[in-house]
Amino acid sequence: FPIALLHDWSYKASSYAVCVQQQSPDAFWKFVQSVYDAQDGITAAMADAKLTELATASGANGQSAAACSSTPQTRSAVDQSLALGKQAGVTGTPTLFLNGRKIQNITGTPYEVLSAIAKFQAGQKQ
Repeated sequence: FPIALLHDWSYKASSYAVCVQQQSPDAFWKFVQSVYDAQDGITAAMADAKLTELATASGANGQSAAACSSTPQTRSAVDQSLALGKQAGVTGTPTLFLNGRKIQNITGTPYEVLSAIAKFQAGQKQ
């Protein structure tokens, strides 16, 4: 869910993420984490180089992800994801939904708490 007001390169990162996921779901999660970890050091001017590097380090082909990231199909996928997020009320990342309930501000929430919430919600009727 790119938030251009916070990061002018976020749409590009989302595009790379779509392409990395197409290559490898495992690499996708590593890529997403690495982008979050590196976000303070990424600028629009060097985003392509850094995102390509992070994609490669995550186990994907960074050059292929870079080429894929600018295709109309990839832009469409990001636009559809963004529209769905807006429709669901997403205003920031990460946002977690459990049984249709939005749980915000999960950054820093201990795994055990999130696990307990998920287990509780799994037992609830929808």
